[in-house]
Amino acid sequence: MRAGVGVFAIVAGLALATSASATESTIYPGVGIGRVKLGMTVAQVKHSLGRDYVVNTRDNGYLELGWNFGSSTVGFKSSRAVLVSTTVYAQRTAAGAGPGALWLRVVHAYPGGRCTFNYVNYFWRVEYLVPHRGGTQTLFAFREVYNRVKAKLTGYSVLEVSVRTPYERLPEFAPGWRDQCATGWANTAVPRLKQG
Repeated sequence: MRAGVGVFAIVAGLALATSASATESTIYPGVGIGRVKLGMTVAQVKHSLGRDYVVNTRDNGYLELGWNFGSSTVGFKSSRAVLVSTTVYAQRTAAGAGPGALWLRVVHAYPGGRCTFNYVNYFWRVEYLVPHRGGTQTLFAFREVYNRVKAKLTGYSVLEVSVRTPYERLPEFAPGWRDQCATGWANTAVPRLKQG
């Protein structure tokens, strides 16, 4: 009986170890997320994330695949990964920035980025773009956090993290974008739209 329990424990442990390595959770700013790195081929990404995916987009040489109901996505140009995104709360950078992290934690962990507002799917969201050596970028998209009792906006938390190459321009970060963040955005929990 004890030998059977021991064998079961070993098999269960191996299964958990395999599962944990398949979903390695570290976000590497400017490099990739988990075992998926920018520059990987479609075949390499499918090997890392599995073949249980859906095609999100296929347009003008751009292919985007989604895993786990879209919680992980990878975009390809010329069959190489140019975008790796996650909405999984367990995935974080070494500094603790990832889905669910609050605005100031991200901005203080990765200073030197750019802040803007973007109107997406009928909602305003704050975005923070961090450039890296070699030209890659990490984009943090935030959602609003409310105090439901007071019906008051109290901050922003990360909704999605995307590690990307500049394969396409992000117009919301272009000079002259009308919906920029107001002065002082790096030192407040609730950044505001720049007026005028």
